[in-house]
Amino acid sequence: MVNFDGANHSATVDAAGNWSLTIPPGAIRPGTYDAAIVVTATDAVGNVATLSDTLAIDTDAPEGPVIASYTRDGDGIRGISTEINDDMIEVHQVNNNGTVTEVDATSVDIPQINETNFQFGTQVPDGSHLVITATDDAGNTSGTYVVLDDESVNSEVALNSDVLGDYNIETIDLSFAEEGNLTINEATLLDLSSNTNELQIDGGADDTVTVTGAVRAGSTIRDGQSYDIYTLGEEGTLYIDDDVTVVI
Repeated sequence: MVNFDGANHSATVDAAGNWSLTIPPGAIRPGTYDAAIVVTATDAVGNVATLSDTLAIDTDAPEGPVIASYTRDGDGIRGISTEINDDMIEVHQVNNNGTVTEVDATSVDIPQINETNFQFGTQVPDGSHLVITATDDAGNTSGTYVVLDDESVNSEVALNSDVLGDYNIETIDLSFAEEGNLTINEATLLDLSSNTNELQIDGGADDTVTVTGAVRAGSTIRDGQSYDIYTLGEEGTLYIDDDVTVVI
């Protein structure tokens, strides 16, 4: 028997006495903390031995990467920069068919401006968007969906949450697109991330977000920027840059 964080769980034991236990995610409290674990073993004649220890738990996802700039070359994007941080940053391309592929990129830190530059091996073509993920030492991941300009058309954003949910999207950045247009509903919002049911949307006065059924619930300041708060359904919450036009 294994007592983890105050709850008992039955381990699987083989003929040689080796044991294993998979603790269901629902039994792990969110946050960063030390959880007590007590392992109790009983042999065939009733002798009992116990082992007590603690496990370091960290389920807190890092903040989504902040995109500082991008570099255009011809008909596509050749690189981006993000704020420097200690997380592992990966760059992914969202293709026209909604699939996501990793971008081959070389990175270099520039401490003087607190940015990391990512130079792409091949350019990301116009009409594609990016997913930038940050993964901490505990394996927690959060992602930022970056909408890029397509110089020939307005930037219509179609979110394939079935795929994007693997990247725990908690921020959508419309700042680098001309007239970005995003439509989102409760089901899509809830599918975008397994970390939370919240989504932050950044952008400007030329961007529009349509969220049918949302209810405005006040405003707040995040990192010096003002956001309007909207509830969407029973569980979803949106934080939308107050410069963005919202249609509900």
